[in-house]
Amino acid sequence: MEMSAQTARATLARGLALRAINEASVVRRIVPAYTHRTGASLKALSRIVGRLRRSDGVVQAKVIGTRKAPYVMCLWRQADRTNVVTISDTGREYVVDTLFYFLSCRDQFGECTREDGVFFQRHAVQRWIERGGAGDPRINLLGKLDEEAYRLLADREVLDAHANARGCPDPDRHTFGIPHPEGLWIVSTSGAPRRGDSGTIPALTARTFLGWQELDDDQTAYRQLALDQGICAAEARWPLMFDAHLGED
Repeated sequence: MEMSAQTARATLARGLALRAINEASVVRRIVPAYTHRTGASLKALSRIVGRLRRSDGVVQAKVIGTRKAPYVMCLWRQADRTNVVTISDTGREYVVDTLFYFLSCRDQFGECTREDGVFFQRHAVQRWIERGGAGDPRINLLGKLDEEAYRLLADREVLDAHANARGCPDPDRHTFGIPHPEGLWIVSTSGAPRRGDSGTIPALTARTFLGWQELDDDQTAYRQLALDQGICAAEARWPLMFDAHLGED
């Protein structure tokens, strides 16, 4: 029995998504510890960054800010093949393969000034591959996911939209779109946030990815407005456009 091209693409994407999560799973679970003494110098912070870069699971670490107010930024990841997701409407729980990314910043006094996260469920990674977002997925797929995570967590527009979504009457059921060169990530504020130094880490959950062929006219217009005026402006114009994607597709 012959397999259709669409089925073949979906099967390949599913396997590659799982392989990327398995590759990340090899890394032992850590929460990078980079506390330091009060008033650490730039030289001391640079040494901390060097240690972080040699740590398992750390994707990126660097000193940011100014000479008078430096920060250590660290982006790290871990995979979880036992992550339990609860469907709010039915209460039913199911296990999904998930890749977690967390970004945190500490100032020169060791105080945590920022923690944010993004969760990529296997379904979303599969759709991202299948619909052209990953380019050639056979080449450095996990590295491309690392780049996507940093792009999302470093984008002020994304953070502002996330803050607005968390302020909605029903934040666990709110989704919004994030422009990508090949389409849109559809994300939500729901999921299972991990706890960090400063309490629960606010985290986005990537629900699915829409490529050019999946975008209708309104979704294309949303994407363009988000690029021109910001995601919050697009959300104000089309506030419920992507809520149907809580069920993923």
